[in-house]
Amino acid sequence: MISFPARFLRASLAFLVFILTASGADAQSGPPILVTESGQLIPVKVFVDAGDFDAARQQARAVTVGAPNQDLWIRLTEGLILVRQGRGDEASRAFRAILSEDPEFEPARLELTSVLARSGQREAAIYHAQRLAATTENERLRRDLDALLEASRGQPWGLSFRFSVEPSTNVNRGSSQETITIGDGGDLVIENQAEGGVAVRLGATGFRRWILDENMALTLSGGINRKQVLSGDAANETTVTARLPLSRRLERGRLSFGPLYERTYSDGELYRERIGLETGLSISPRRGRTWFANASWANQNYAELDYLDGERTQFRLGHSRQQNAALTWGIDSSLLRETSRRDHLDHTDIGLGAFIERDWRSGYITSLRADLVSKNYDGIFPGKSFARYDTEARMRVSVRNRGWQIGRITPEFSYTYTNSSSNVEFYDYDSHDLGVAFTSRF
Repeated sequence: MISFPARFLRASLAFLVFILTASGADAQSGPPILVTESGQLIPVKVFVDAGDFDAARQQARAVTVGAPNQDLWIRLTEGLILVRQGRGDEASRAFRAILSEDPEFEPARLELTSVLARSGQREAAIYHAQRLAATTENERLRRDLDALLEASRGQPWGLSFRFSVEPSTNVNRGSSQETITIGDGGDLVIENQAEGGVAVRLGATGFRRWILDENMALTLSGGINRKQVLSGDAANETTVTARLPLSRRLERGRLSFGPLYERTYSDGELYRERIGLETGLSISPRRGRTWFANASWANQNYAELDYLDGERTQFRLGHSRQQNAALTWGIDSSLLRETSRRDHLDHTDIGLGAFIERDWRSGYITSLRADLVSKNYDGIFPGKSFARYDTEARMRVSVRNRGWQIGRITPEFSYTYTNSSSNVEFYDYDSHDLGVAFTSRF
C-alpha cells in the first residue's frame, strides 16, 4: 500500500516538472526546449503527452538548432517519450545516461526524480531532489524543492510505540501432561504445568537513516520490548535490540547487510546475549509480486546457563503477492539451526508458513497466518532412549478497522492458537492467546 508521503512526493514532483518547464531553463546553455519566450509550453511536451512522438521529435530538433547541447535535449525528449509509453525503467536509464555526460543538466535530473517517485523508489527520488535543490540556480525551483523535501520526507527518523494486553491459557508454556516417563524408573510428576494468566507488553522502536547516494542508505535501528506478567507463574522479560544495516537499491529490489545485537533480561537479571550478522534480499519482478530471502547468524551466550552457549543460524525464503487492492497473500519457508554444548539440545527446525490479508469495504482489515514447524534434536534426550522431536502448529487471526484509529493510535485484536506435540512429555502443550494491541507511530 502506498503511503501518504509517497503519494505526495509523486504529485509534487509532477507539479515541479511543470513549474520548471513553464518557467524557462535559465541555468541551461542554449535556448529553452519546452517553453516560449513568454513562458508558455510549446508543442514538444504537448505532443509527447498526446502520443504524437514524431511531431515531438521534430519540434525538439527545430527549437534547439545551433545549441551546443542539442543532443542532450533530443535525448531528453526520447526519455519523455519512454515515460509516456510506460517504460519507466528505460526512461530512468536514458536520463541517467544524460546526467553521466552533464551532471548539471537540470531537466534530466528533474525528470529522473519524477520517474523514480512515480515508481515508488522514494529514497532515490529524494537523493536527486536534494542534489537538484543544492545545485540549481533557479530560485523558484530551489524553494519548491526544499518545501517538497520538508513536507514529504520530514526528519529521516521514526519512532513507534506499542502496548498490548495478552490473556493466555498457558502463559508459562507449561506442559499439558502431568507426568513424564523416565526409562525404567517409572513416571515423574511434571512440576511445570500449564498455567493461565495475563501479561502486558510495552515496546518501542526507532530508526535513523542516512541516504549516502542514489542507491545506498545506512540505517541505525533499535528497540526495547518489556513483557510484564500480571498473573501466572512466568518470568518477566526485557529484550533490547540494535541493528545497523547498509542497504543498496537494485533495479527491481533491495539488498541489505549489517550487524545485529540483542540482549535479554529475565526478572531483571541478564539471561542471554546475541551478537551476529544478518542480510536480506527482496526482488519484485512484477508490480505486486515480491520474492524475499533473509539470513542471519549469531553467537549466543547465556549468563547463568553456560551449557546453552552456541550459535544460531536462520534462513527464510518467501513470496508475497498483492492480488488486488483489497487482497494480499504470501507463503514462506524457514530453516533454523541452533547449537549448544549439549547434543540433546542441538536442533534443526524446518518451517512452512502462509498468510492472507483482506481489506474490506466496511473498513475492516482481517488477516490470517498459519505456521507449521518441525523441530529435530540431535542427541538422545536424558532419561529416554530416543532424541526429542517436536511438531509445532500455530494459527493467528487478527482484525483492525480504519475507523477505530484514535489520533496516531491504531488498535488491533488478535487470537493465536499454538499446539506443540512432542515425544518428550515435558514439551507437549497447547495454548489459546488473546491480544489487544495499541500501536502509535511518529
